[in-house]
Amino acid sequence: LLENTEFEYETYDEVYVAVDIPEEKVVVEKIDGKYIVRGSYIERLLESTYFDDADSLRYFQESLRKIGVVDELERLGIEEGEDVSICGFDFEFSF
Repeated sequence: LLENTEFEYETYDEVYVAVDIPEEKVVVEKIDGKYIVRGSYIERLLESTYFDDADSLRYFQESLRKIGVVDELERLGIEEGEDVSICGFDFEFSF
């Protein structure tokens, strides 16, 4: 049996602090007839993509769609089969 024992409890208050993270800029441009995409988000996406894996490649393509890269390339006039440079790597446009 426990005899009149007191327990001591420690409590921790969690404080939530909202941090504003500036939106990462993605640049899509056409210079001298060449389509170029660059930006820190795109660089990280490119580095994390395993292009020999279908699911990884699909994620890469869907991410480009979601953030508006494909729409912007089409607005600039890119056509199926043309090259686009993404952070220094050349890809054939085929969305």
